[in-house]
Amino acid sequence: LKDHDVQVEMRVEDFETWMDRIFVRRDFDLNLNYLHYYSDPALSLNRLYHSRMANKEITFANSSGWSSPETDTLLDMAAIEPNKKKRAEYYGHLDHSLRSAIPSVWLAEINPVTAVRNSVRDLLREPFGVYGEMNNNK
Repeated sequence: LKDHDVQVEMRVEDFETWMDRIFVRRDFDLNLNYLHYYSDPALSLNRLYHSRMANKEITFANSSGWSSPETDTLLDMAAIEPNKKKRAEYYGHLDHSLRSAIPSVWLAEINPVTAVRNSVRDLLREPFGVYGEMNNNK
């Protein structure tokens, strides 16, 4: 990056300090972060891109500070739309809008792995997947 006149200051810090700097103080120009998504787009995309989540002291919520009336409208409409086809259209428009505006840049895709014994059934029973509560199988 130095060849392109980009100055970089690397920070190595503990998790609590990083969380405070990114989500409370918003003290960064560029942050490499893993954005995880849940099974329902409303659970993830509202948290990551809705204006009401920007500049709040909420961890893992719109750390880019992205704010767009179009984004907010599409997220609001999709979240309450009962028709799956119409809801998919809203999210399709949102996808196009976000890819054009680029509030976040995706550098890598991480697929979480969950390994369980064959005898375990119904382990993940909610839309949060491996990030939510697990069924207490005995």
